[in-house]
Amino acid sequence: MHGKNTIRWIAAGIGLAALAAPALACDALVISEIRIDEPGLDNNEYFELYGPPNFSLEGIWYIVIGDAEGVVPPGQNGTIEYALDLSGNSTDAEGLFLVAKNTFTLGTPDLVAALNFENNDNVTHLLVANFVGSDGQDLDTNDDGVLDVEPWSGVLCSVALVNNLTPDGITSDFYYPLNDNVVGPDAGLTPAQAWRCSDTDEWQIGSFTVGLTDTPGELNPKCAAPVAVAINELRIDQAAPITNLYTELVAAPGTSLFGLTYIVLGDGPDGTNSGVIEEAISLDGSTVGESGYFVIAADDDTFGYLADLIVPLNFENSDNVTHMIVQGFTGAVGDDADTNDDGVLDAIPWTTTIDSIALVETPNPPTVSGNEWYYGTATVGPDGPFVPAHAYRCSPDGIWTIGSFDAAFGNDTPGAENAACMLCGNAGSGGCFVANGIPGCEDVACCEAVCDIDPACCQTGWDQGCVDEAFAQCLSGGRAPDVTLSEIRIDQPSVDFDEYAELAAAPGTSLDGVSYIVLGDGSGGSGTIESVTNLTGQTVGASGFFVIAESTFTLGTADLVADLNFENSDNVSHFLVFNFTGAENQDLDTDDDGVLDVTPWQSVIDAVALVEPAVPPADPGAEWPYGGTVVGPDGNFVPGHVYRCDPDGTWTIGPFDPLGGLDTPGATNAPCGAVDPCGQPDAGSCLEANGTPGCDDATCCQAVCDIVPICCEVGWDAACAAEAESLCQGGGEAPDVLISEIRIDQPGTDNDEYFEL
Repeated sequence: MHGKNTIRWIAAGIGLAALAAPALACDALVISEIRIDEPGLDNNEYFELYGPPNFSLEGIWYIVIGDAEGVVPPGQNGTIEYALDLSGNSTDAEGLFLVAKNTFTLGTPDLVAALNFENNDNVTHLLVANFVGSDGQDLDTNDDGVLDVEPWSGVLCSVALVNNLTPDGITSDFYYPLNDNVVGPDAGLTPAQAWRCSDTDEWQIGSFTVGLTDTPGELNPKCAAPVAVAINELRIDQAAPITNLYTELVAAPGTSLFGLTYIVLGDGPDGTNSGVIEEAISLDGSTVGESGYFVIAADDDTFGYLADLIVPLNFENSDNVTHMIVQGFTGAVGDDADTNDDGVLDAIPWTTTIDSIALVETPNPPTVSGNEWYYGTATVGPDGPFVPAHAYRCSPDGIWTIGSFDAAFGNDTPGAENAACMLCGNAGSGGCFVANGIPGCEDVACCEAVCDIDPACCQTGWDQGCVDEAFAQCLSGGRAPDVTLSEIRIDQPSVDFDEYAELAAAPGTSLDGVSYIVLGDGSGGSGTIESVTNLTGQTVGASGFFVIAESTFTLGTADLVADLNFENSDNVSHFLVFNFTGAENQDLDTDDDGVLDVTPWQSVIDAVALVEPAVPPADPGAEWPYGGTVVGPDGNFVPGHVYRCDPDGTWTIGPFDPLGGLDTPGATNAPCGAVDPCGQPDAGSCLEANGTPGCDDATCCQAVCDIVPICCEVGWDAACAAEAESLCQGGGEAPDVLISEIRIDQPGTDNDEYFEL
């Protein structure tokens, strides 16, 4: 504390005579830290002074001015509540002097005293020279907020701790800021703890909780110079179960995080505002360990690493979000820092932004109602149509890089050095057939082939020469292979463990030059490439089928494990294309009219569109289907499972639930006509539970299953029968039934969604 004054003190040889002169601001000897309150018993009341090393405190007193007990207002104002003579003591070798109660638990005081600080009114703490007054003396005799009696030769330092900045002397006591130091209120209360910045002399409100912001016997933290700490890696989402959310900071070992807060800006509870504080994590009391990394996580096992700070995390993962480290935070979760939602923070409850990274789903400015602004210049994303689930500063360049949604494929390294900057295959670096100006491109195989010939493409930047080389090296000659889309699952109940796509071709067929792409929506609107899987180097096996699936796949053995993350809440078009030259996130329908304006491939091998009821142009806000057969809707939803039935090859909607369904990845598909559970004579009455999918009345069955698909997929239970009675029985009155209870969300995976009638 006050290191900038030390040379001046020593050079001037300041003594008590100089200190005794009245001053407008604290100078040589100052009050540096105070605690007057805490949860429970006030065992840790203390005050700390700071000044020249080994400085004598002879003739110096510590005084507290507050109110007089039992006196009718305003006569209580300006009364000395406490007076302590510090004579016979001196500051230590670092210039510190600590006074505390005998119940003190935060260290060893230099002087033990019977402190009894008032903590629920305005109070003024003073350091004075040559005090000649007494405890209980009235110093504001006319109760006007100005001291009329000053029983000392000079005020060395003072600070007022207040819960009301505009007291009237009757309902709230006056305070006396003789050195213009006023701290508080703290959320309407008198600050329990306060401390002076060691570099700026500004006072800060401390924590009510003991030990978080207290540094008795130590130099106080600095406030002006931002702490050299940065956000280094974070995960806000993952393939279920969602158990490993975290954020990692990086700084020099031993760096104190005192005074810093980790916050997240997103939208408000109703999803309509921008710049709302969704998360605020105080880092007071934390220090970066020997590794130089500091990990904040929701549990004690983050990919095998024991987090440095374990707290509940509320990381939103479906919108634009901005993660920040800030200093001097005085706000709270729910505060709106962008009150007019214009993308500029105008109500900032912190003093300094240390670092920030925006995880982006849609670009600024928002063009769709409900989308949020993001803040700051450092951004990463989008990841296809989604906000990145994992992002990190790659090593050693520190470039923000999109990681994998599926942690099984990822390179999460909490508490350790981040993954190397990938010159080839770096998500977001751009396609290999477009000059991007940075080293490398997204397609690993193509990138490596080009850089083997022209290393500058991976050292300097991917320019037009690299693009020309990519066309020469990465496209397959001849005609496209004879291969078709055979079966696709994009959704299922609960967590989507079993997303997959199956191709069919003659055994031994090479898939060189083939890419599996998905068109949906994105920041560019309809026709945006959401997913790209390059199949070059793959070959169809002896079964005649080739299955692409995620690592969580439980329905068989995949020929290629990939990070699919298929969208399942909109219209989507799945394509097999030959010699693809585009890139993920590229908009192929630039005017959103349902016709592809850009076709970055040599040819389309096969395509199928999976649609929900909303389809343009009747529903202009929906996505267009592109090319091939259109399959769906499945009742009111986009189909979760589709397949070409055997032997006709007709695209058919399969059951939403793979349990008891018709999935056959890696094998011959279900026969045509095998799935319609409606109208089967032996299926049972639609008005009674029968335990099997569907019922005997085809019209009634289809009407029920359009509303409740599980009645045709899992089994016709009592709820299906009740729905049939309501829909299919003419006349009469509606049943007397009410919605009684609903759950739509819970921590972690939504295993317990239900409704009760």
